[in-house]
Amino acid sequence: MTRDPGAVVIIGAGMAGVATAFHLSRRRVRTIILVEREAQVAAHASGRNAAIFRLLDRDRSNVVLAQETQAQLASMPWSRDVVRSGGALTVAAADEVARLQRLAEVARAEGVELAVWTPGHAADVVPALDASRMADVLYLPNEGIIDIHGLVHGALAQARAAGVQVRLGCGVRGVRVEKGRVCGVTTDAGEIEAAVVVNAAGAWAADLGRQAGAASLPLRPVRRHLAFLRVAGPAPAWPVVWDLSTPLYFRPESGGVLVSLCEEIPSQPGDESCDDHLAERLAVGMHGLRPPLDDAQLVRGWACQRTMTPDDRFVVGSDPRLEGFFWVAGLGGHGMSAGLAAGRVAADLIVGDHPAEADVLSPERLAVDGDV
Repeated sequence: MTRDPGAVVIIGAGMAGVATAFHLSRRRVRTIILVEREAQVAAHASGRNAAIFRLLDRDRSNVVLAQETQAQLASMPWSRDVVRSGGALTVAAADEVARLQRLAEVARAEGVELAVWTPGHAADVVPALDASRMADVLYLPNEGIIDIHGLVHGALAQARAAGVQVRLGCGVRGVRVEKGRVCGVTTDAGEIEAAVVVNAAGAWAADLGRQAGAASLPLRPVRRHLAFLRVAGPAPAWPVVWDLSTPLYFRPESGGVLVSLCEEIPSQPGDESCDDHLAERLAVGMHGLRPPLDDAQLVRGWACQRTMTPDDRFVVGSDPRLEGFFWVAGLGGHGMSAGLAAGRVAADLIVGDHPAEADVLSPERLAVDGDV
């Protein structure tokens, strides 16, 4: 039965934390405090990503949560224009056709609209693609570009209007525990009492869990480079393009093109350093693309950190070891596409409901031996 769990402190004001606060506020939880050590929200992964809304994924739960997020955004006045569904192509050479077909099977099973295109048609729509290098092409009309600022700040504004307290520039020094259950947090500004502490700390989530005495979860921060390129001629008006074989993705951005080589470089939490040789690596990774991308000029590059789980599935639920400690972590680059729905799942569980996704997202599935 739905209940007020008492004071809830959410650690981390990225998409995971903001979405959880947003949905808890809609359930009339009386005391919700969102704590963020940075001076602004979405300072890390949620503000540095490629802003792509993605429905195609090998894991059913990610597809379902992305569909729900899209439906939520379409249903609320403040968020109806957050996703610009200009469509997306996912292409594969012969070596990745089987993988692309598996992705299509998952999408079709969940009712995702998609179409199979010929390589020639894909190259007509996106002239930078070489038809001879493609063996299979999927087009998803409801994928596209997402306004990450509008999403995060819009949800945060709604949460604040409903009474959520937001404390920026307030680092958490530790989680307070008494008799095997959380009782609050210690911050730079003092102690905050809480019946529930939500770990939405992104790349720092595993460290925070260990510090609190919660289960040890195998969350893995990785770094990925993104780059903005200037291209010759008129600004492209293409759909998003994902190439599974290279791999890379690119999309139009502010008169140029945003591109990423899809790396997963193991890194320490907060490592957003950019490779000094990014231009050379882009030249190698983009070899085989046609004009205007074959000689595009690098304007700027940056890195975004993603936090991965072994099964590429979110971690949402109560800790199996520490009562009152709650995880919303391991979004693995899907935060913009599916994070709002993940916050709904989190809010359901915190107020005592048991949503359909509870078991597949539970932290217990990842806890190492001896932690349960």
